[in-house]
Amino acid sequence: YDVIETVAAQEWVKGGRVGMVGLSYPGISQLYVARSNPPSLAAITPLSVIDDTYRGTLRPGGIYNNGFAAEWAESVLEEADPYGQGWEEDVVAQEEAGGGPSTCAANQVLRGQNQDILELSRAIDWYDEDFLYTVPQTFVDRIDVPVFLTGSWHDEQTGPHFANMIDEFTTEPLRVTMFNGTHADGFGPETLPALNDFLDLYVAEEPPEMPAVVQTFGAVLFDLAYGWPLEPPPDRFSGMDHAEAKAAYEAEPPIRVVFESGAGSATVGAPVGTYEAAFVQWPLTETEATAWYLQPGGSLSREEPPADGGSSAYRFDPDAGGVTTFDGGSTEIFENLPEYDWPVPTDGTAVVFETPPLTEDTVL
Repeated sequence: YDVIETVAAQEWVKGGRVGMVGLSYPGISQLYVARSNPPSLAAITPLSVIDDTYRGTLRPGGIYNNGFAAEWAESVLEEADPYGQGWEEDVVAQEEAGGGPSTCAANQVLRGQNQDILELSRAIDWYDEDFLYTVPQTFVDRIDVPVFLTGSWHDEQTGPHFANMIDEFTTEPLRVTMFNGTHADGFGPETLPALNDFLDLYVAEEPPEMPAVVQTFGAVLFDLAYGWPLEPPPDRFSGMDHAEAKAAYEAEPPIRVVFESGAGSATVGAPVGTYEAAFVQWPLTETEATAWYLQPGGSLSREEPPADGGSSAYRFDPDAGGVTTFDGGSTEIFENLPEYDWPVPTDGTAVVFETPPLTEDTVL
């Protein structure tokens, strides 16, 4: 709240209106800022976000996430320690060389008050009301500025749970783009042009226009990142003033789903879909809930299992918990075709439940 109002007061800020842009934590944090309703906040664009700190990230399915969630939190805590980022020592030396007390050094003393969030997270065994203040799904209805949100069904860091909160938003307009892909694809070529339109309309209050620098260098940058140059979309708002463009934009369906990202360009794996669909609401009106029951012998059926339950047996392998599907680094995961290793369970060491072959194409 304070940062938004401080930035808005600067003379170089057009109209005193501030927009927020960011992916992952810089996207998630926007939801918390917007909850406080700073009067100068014009719009937010949370990309690759979560809906629930506890059930979506910390303990998905009730199991403590000692992978990405714990590693990320630990790295943040280390950098938040006194002198945890390294550059603080240079600042302190410069301030002391000036003959006065060092404000930075005093600030480092305060860092000793940081809570150990990892210790706290491990101590929380049960989901209860005390945790709800950290759960975006419970408070996004208090956001009163335009929202542009993205999420990936296969996000390896934040997961697909973001979709659970879409229908909790009450602000207008809300624009949501969803796709298969990785965590970083919120900044991909399917999203950035639409993001630009949104920011022009609701922060700059101008008719959308793709900046010349983006048109000139965007193709080069995307070619370097994905091996596929950005192709600027057609200008839907040519010749319109701001009011006309805003009316046309708000007449469009709010929900956009991009299908088969990775297969829509000549470069296999680049985050470009083969087709997309637009919808007027979420959940989709044509959605049908379908129950599949675990059956004896590792099958799935629409029919309930027999009265005695039957069984599906396997031999427990304690070493299987150490199997990983990706051994690359933190940046290799965002390559077009990361070297995943999907090991097939050894016969008898796992149970896999499958349906019979489906009789028609089905979107899940």
